[in-house]
Amino acid sequence: MTKDPKQDIKKPLLVAVFIVVIVASFFGGMQYQKSRGEKTNQAKNSQGFDQQNGNFPGRFNGQRQRPTVGTVASITGKTIKISLENNGGDKTIMVTDSTNITNDNSGATISDIKTGDTLMVVGKTNNDGTITAEMIRINPSFNTPSGNNS
Repeated sequence: MTKDPKQDIKKPLLVAVFIVVIVASFFGGMQYQKSRGEKTNQAKNSQGFDQQNGNFPGRFNGQRQRPTVGTVASITGKTIKISLENNGGDKTIMVTDSTNITNDNSGATISDIKTGDTLMVVGKTNNDGTITAEMIRINPSFNTPSGNNS
């Protein structure tokens, strides 16, 4: 019995086709992910908020920061005192002209903040414990693990 030369060519050809398909799939997947990433970034405004889902990714001005969340106890001029959750005490928030204030992803001002509102604040913690706010979100909705917003 002699070997068919066509079968000797078929195996390497099948292996080559298989490798080409895998490589093409890998690069196709990379291009797809890259295009999805650009769309996701376009849905975020300049302050890092995801406008489609209302999520705060935990980064602000390129630095990882944990937001401070509390209920407005008082407002005096550009100073807001909030009561922290779970009896965590009070925190004084200093608002500046450059503080970005939003309510339902729409622009807002300090005059839109009322006693009893829930605030999510991101900013610089000062030596005296006050926070100079870079961003304030009025009555934010939070995605919970169960998928419900509270």
